[in-house]
Amino acid sequence: MKRPDRLAVTHVRRIITGDLDHPVAEGNDVLIENGVFSEIGSEVTDADAILDAKGLDLWPGLVDSHVHPIVGDVSVMPHGSGWVGEYMNGGVTRMISAGELTMPGLTDPLTPEMVVDLACVTAKLYRGTAMGPKIHAGTLLLVPGLQRSDFERIAKAGGVCVKYIYYPFANPDRQELDNYRAWAHGAGLKVKLHCGGTSYRGGSVTADRAVFEASVPDIAGHLNGGPIPVTDEDARFIVESGAAFEIIMGGNLRLARDMVAWADAAGLLGSLLCGTDTPGGSGITPRAMLQLVAFLSGTCKLPPSVAVAAASGNVTRAHGIEGGTIAIGRPADFLLVGAVRGSGAATAEASVASGEIPGIGAVVINGEVRAIPGRLTPPPDELPQMTEVR
Repeated sequence: MKRPDRLAVTHVRRIITGDLDHPVAEGNDVLIENGVFSEIGSEVTDADAILDAKGLDLWPGLVDSHVHPIVGDVSVMPHGSGWVGEYMNGGVTRMISAGELTMPGLTDPLTPEMVVDLACVTAKLYRGTAMGPKIHAGTLLLVPGLQRSDFERIAKAGGVCVKYIYYPFANPDRQELDNYRAWAHGAGLKVKLHCGGTSYRGGSVTADRAVFEASVPDIAGHLNGGPIPVTDEDARFIVESGAAFEIIMGGNLRLARDMVAWADAAGLLGSLLCGTDTPGGSGITPRAMLQLVAFLSGTCKLPPSVAVAAASGNVTRAHGIEGGTIAIGRPADFLLVGAVRGSGAATAEASVASGEIPGIGAVVINGEVRAIPGRLTPPPDELPQMTEVR
């Protein structure tokens, strides 16, 4: 069925918005027109098609803050294909590249020409590829010798980030670091830092508090380790600095729990982002974003709506991109979720509060139903039903 011009979603139990300022929306219906939310909460009486939620909760589609795409849905670490669709069936409707690091042939020395060309090509390719989830690719890997025009070229191609991972911080050019930050922000790009021990290639520097203070990133990537983290003392400093910071399932979960507690105490939960750091050494992990939501609520004791925001609206806000929240005028990317059949929990919220992932009843992207149910989770007790009205 093609995307209806006017899609009504009815009989929703609860609407979780992904917005920490307004975490829950009143009402039980939403209306989507031409792929964006046009009404939220009020009863919908006129539509081209109806998606009956059957009492499931409506969540924003999850936004993975840290993926490593190369071309299409192909992965070379680990080897495989089809991962993008698998992540969609695990609830992910948008992803942000943290660098196309596993591209075959990407070898040292990394030159300005090589990293700029790679970022521009991948940004353009993913902009022209329809695979379901939106992939914001083309993250520029920062090396010495880049120019302002390189940052502008990346932004024009569709990139949203630049990233420190291979920059030689042992003897950094402080003026160049200042320039890179100014040029990135001037082009509308965010600065991300690979935090912790070296990457799988072994070529990255150990990024600790000193590197963080030198680079002044907007986002501290996989702060609980990718896979090895900074020290607890450095992690706490970075969390309390106010920079956005990511946690991943493949890192140190004990430290992640502590980081969440520090952010909560400092009133900085809006800086908490969820990502997977995949495909990579941790594998291809379609349910990792759901597992992080369950970890944040079940283990870290955050309210489910706050945990969902860390995996959706917090991520889009930190990266300056659209999506991630249930709000009028925003892209209609959302999930219908409920407790898995056989769970002791009665709702999706109760599931994640107990540390369990929910079952995905439907995945909708830009107002188009892409899956009923999501096939990478066990189903919820009730499945949504789609009906064409006219």
